[in-house]
Amino acid sequence: MDLHTFLKTTGRRAELADRLGVSPNYLWQLSVKYRNRQPGAALARRIHEETLGVVALEELRPDIWGDKKGN
Repeated sequence: MDLHTFLKTTGRRAELADRLGVSPNYLWQLSVKYRNRQPGAALARRIHEETLGVVALEELRPDIWGDKKGN
C-alpha cells in the first residue's frame, strides 16, 4: 500500500507524524509527492516500521528498494 492510501484509510496522519517526528503537513506532502518530495532512506524505513509494514518500502523509495531485476 502507498502512503497516501494508508493515511486516507486510517485517518491517523497526525498520530503517525508525531511518532515519526515530522509535521502532519510534511507527511501529507510525502504522501502526494508534492514537488517530487520523497522521504530519505531512514525516514522511509521508519514509516514502513511504524505502519507495521503496511506501507511498502518499494512504494516509498522505488529507487532504493524497487525491483532490481531490470524492470
